[in-house]
Amino acid sequence: MRAQRRTRAGSGARASRVAVAAALAVAGLAGCGDDATGPTAQEVAALADEIDGLRDRVEALEERPVPSAAPTTPSAEAPPTDNGEQPPGDDPAQPFEDPAGLFDDPEPLIGEDVTVTAEVVGLVSVSQVGAAFRLGGGEGTTVGVITVTPPGELEVGDVLRVTGPVERVRRSSFEADFGISADVLADDPETLFAALAGDVAIAARDIEVVRQPSG
Repeated sequence: MRAQRRTRAGSGARASRVAVAAALAVAGLAGCGDDATGPTAQEVAALADEIDGLRDRVEALEERPVPSAAPTTPSAEAPPTDNGEQPPGDDPAQPFEDPAGLFDDPEPLIGEDVTVTAEVVGLVSVSQVGAAFRLGGGEGTTVGVITVTPPGELEVGDVLRVTGPVERVRRSSFEADFGISADVLADDPETLFAALAGDVAIAARDIEVVRQPSG
């Protein structure tokens, strides 16, 4: 508001200076009224009337309120459009659940029941009587799964929910730990042990297909 008053006062001051200058000019002209070349009395009177009118306009301008500028308000940001689509090039993540932390630290979980949901990243042996494969937990971590009831057509990329105890893969106790002999599970047991021996694996008693690559 102070800025507005200064602006109005400035305008009035300039107009007042104009009026004063004009008045001085009239006074000068009046002083020269006896000069043959000076203005006539009628011209001086007319000029005086114009000065009076100018003074009235200055006073009116000084009294006129100056409208304040409306505050600029930031425009509301439009809400993002939700069309239910993923951003281009951003595929939805595969479901992954590992509440027990098997992929992070399997050793304390040996002999314990766990349930994990993860993607099949490798097949070791698949037959009608059983299967051995690996689930991926991201960042290169994997966990083996051995089951005597494979879920139909098992493929890399399937997302499975697997439940069962965690066991160490050892030749000496393989059948006792996993409920099937290595010779029955795999056509080439050596390939099986080369892929899994020494690792931990889930002796799966329940496998649920959560997602398949085609759907």
